[in-house]
Amino acid sequence: MAKNEEKNPIENFKGATIDLNELNALNYEMQLEVLANKLKDIYKDNLEVTSNMVDSVYKLKNSNKDEKIYLPHDLEVSRKGQQLEFKVAKRLAAFWLYLGIGLLLLALAGAIYFGARYFKYRNVNIDIDGDGIADINIDLDGDGKPDVNIDTDGDGKPDLNIDYKGNRKPTFNIDTNGDGKPDFNLINQTKTFIVDRNCKVNCDINGDGKPDVNIDTNNDGKPDKYIVDMKKVDNIDRTCKVNCDLDGDGKPDINIDNNNDGKADENIVKWPENNTCDINCDTNDDGWPDTNLDLDGDGIPDSNIDNDGDGVPDGNIDLNGDGICDLMCDTDGDGKCDINCINPPYDGLGTGSSTSVGDPKTVSESSMLVLRYGEGETINVENLVPNDQPYVNQDEIPQPYKTFSIENLSVYTIEYNLVWKNVENTFVTDNLKYKVTSTNGGFKTDYLPTPKKDGIIAEKILIPPKSTQEYRFDFSLFGTGVNQNVDQGKKFSVLIDVET
Repeated sequence: MAKNEEKNPIENFKGATIDLNELNALNYEMQLEVLANKLKDIYKDNLEVTSNMVDSVYKLKNSNKDEKIYLPHDLEVSRKGQQLEFKVAKRLAAFWLYLGIGLLLLALAGAIYFGARYFKYRNVNIDIDGDGIADINIDLDGDGKPDVNIDTDGDGKPDLNIDYKGNRKPTFNIDTNGDGKPDFNLINQTKTFIVDRNCKVNCDINGDGKPDVNIDTNNDGKPDKYIVDMKKVDNIDRTCKVNCDLDGDGKPDINIDNNNDGKADENIVKWPENNTCDINCDTNDDGWPDTNLDLDGDGIPDSNIDNDGDGVPDGNIDLNGDGICDLMCDTDGDGKCDINCINPPYDGLGTGSSTSVGDPKTVSESSMLVLRYGEGETINVENLVPNDQPYVNQDEIPQPYKTFSIENLSVYTIEYNLVWKNVENTFVTDNLKYKVTSTNGGFKTDYLPTPKKDGIIAEKILIPPKSTQEYRFDFSLFGTGVNQNVDQGKKFSVLIDVET
């Protein structure tokens, strides 16, 4: 070693490796942490590890080919297959010249890299509703590319790899081959589904969200079963029942009859019966399916099932979008409700439960509404003191009230009536009165006398589609300036209901 040549502080480093399979299983932040810790272990106190150095290794990790980079003190980092290797490179005669040039190129590459990353990352993890959580173009692995809820047309709505359950896993419009087009479990699957003639693998020809031809059975990215030249697929005969040839090669591709009995036995493809949506139907054009949701990609609706095609869910109704049935649940797949069933006229399901008013299988004028009571269904008012008494402390003797909500599950504006049912009113005077407040266009009124018999509270109230109205009924015994002994010990009991 020349006298004027400094000793390399990491020359005794024996080398190290990182398994890329294990590294890639981590999220972006954890990957950077692993790389930074590895460099710190190598350099120890001899050099401060910078973010530029870490990002250079991260970029190498994401390279599609085996190559190497050089970091200070002759540290050579190379990618070899699924490993990153770290070792001290041999010094060259023109070391300092090369090192100077290398650092210059490294700085230039870093500037280009971070500039590219800026433009890459600025269109991912977009928060649409301002809640601080990414809604579209969600990047799961930190590579600057969106993975779920991908907005392909810039309208702020997810188009590809749509995450329905909020678990960062795609449920609808899944891109299985990375070509930027939905291949599996499509939204708005109809008879007019347009076949992608450029499809190479797992091609869906009837829009049911399942691959029909060129099926990859072993996930190697290559078709293994029912191989068809999609370039030649055109003007599909949707009336063909058996031995249907898609690409004109004279061989049956779908609905194959193996035993000549005139019935399809293999690779059976069914065409929708009409031009309306059958699976994953987006009824309000917000990019999310509303009825006939296929949550497992088997081509069969699982949630919010519209049995009669009126755009209103009738079975396996999911009220909060978590993918779990809340009302009209069919647990055995026979098409009939087994739990949380709603059969009008209802008689209640207990405190805090969800009940429905109106026939769930009718059109807009009697579409399904859901009634939720705050605490039980029946209102009981008794032992009241007139509100003009000076000794009445409202904190000690709170005035009775009732809260409930009405939700419109349909895509139509619904008209309904509020009614009194099962009225029991033993008050002698009309001094027991009620007041109604509400939200979202519901009925409101100042204090009115409580009824003596069943009847209508308000008629022709409108509730917008896919919305909820909150109600509160307050009750008070109004004072008259004189004693009201005739009303002492009296009772008012009633059920507030909805009719369409």
